[in-house]
Amino acid sequence: MLKPRKKGQLGNVEDKLLLTNEDNESFEVHETTVYLWESCDGTKDVKDITTELANKLSIDTDRRAELGRVISLSINQLKDRRLIDLE
Repeated sequence: MLKPRKKGQLGNVEDKLLLTNEDNESFEVHETTVYLWESCDGTKDVKDITTELANKLSIDTDRRAELGRVISLSINQLKDRRLIDLE
């Protein structure tokens, strides 16, 4: 299974959270996206990240599959913006 690894930098401008890729393109993001991005350390796969985030947010077991789909979509969006690599 692929393990996402974060790229780029996290910044804060005028109380806005920004992720900036290596091409210096910045994207305003929510704190949950930052948590997801920071979880992408190259050691965990999507299932591991989903479990970790579900536990942090106290999400019921029956809703974890839905969370996994949202996380997969978010990881693909971060990849498209060149903010993570899939290893």
